[in-house]
Amino acid sequence: MVVRKILEGILASGSTSISFTDTELPNSLIRVYSTDPDLMPVEQSLSGNTLTITYEPQGTSKGVAVEMVKQGLDIVDNLLTDDSTKALSANQGYVLKGLIDDIVIPTVPENITDLDDVSVSSIQNGQVLAWNSTSEKFENVNQSGGGSAINYSTNEQVIGTWIDGSILYQKTIDVVNPSYGTSWSTIPFSDVGLSDMKECVYIEGVLVSSLDAVYNIQAYRPQYNIGIVCSVDFNVESIDYINSWINDVSGAHMYITIRYTKTTD
Repeated sequence: MVVRKILEGILASGSTSISFTDTELPNSLIRVYSTDPDLMPVEQSLSGNTLTITYEPQGTSKGVAVEMVKQGLDIVDNLLTDDSTKALSANQGYVLKGLIDDIVIPTVPENITDLDDVSVSSIQNGQVLAWNSTSEKFENVNQSGGGSAINYSTNEQVIGTWIDGSILYQKTIDVVNPSYGTSWSTIPFSDVGLSDMKECVYIEGVLVSSLDAVYNIQAYRPQYNIGIVCSVDFNVESIDYINSWINDVSGAHMYITIRYTKTTD
């Protein structure tokens, strides 16, 4: 916004000077002019807020004026307006810098002095930790090969990506005192938090008996139903198993680890 201001006066007949006083004169004076184009100042002097203009003696009175132009700024001293025509005060710029510093400085590695609250679990070599806004959790979405250990957990964990680019999850199911017999036992998906499983791409496991013997779970149903078998049945949405080998199941555990994609991704 430009502010234009004009001060007018009369140079009396026979007078050689005229003065104008205004607080904006020292910073915004741009010209002196007269109603008589032939009237030219001999000298101009500015003292404080007073401008004195000297002329040759005039036989008649003449109109004299000074013009001041300044840029008028509407200063805002808070951070609460979205007005696009107002300038922000230096004070609020300083406040804004402080807010940014409070956010940025503690996250710069060389400024972190206490890492007790900063932790990342089971991130394999070369992988990138990323935020999944859909599931609202950090995920390791860039599988780049092995090289580090996989953590087994009964909680769902992200371990990489499947061949179609889908996020790959892993979970270990702990079946305590597994049933003995030649018929299938079922574990509904909903009982072990797998209702949103889309595709099971890997399954393995062991049965640890109460005598501390360990038996591998097979991927097929053995002849005469003798053995330990596990499968994933999407038709009825359950994990099924047969244990026709270990009849003393008191205190035994069947650990079934599966890797899978999800319908929610």
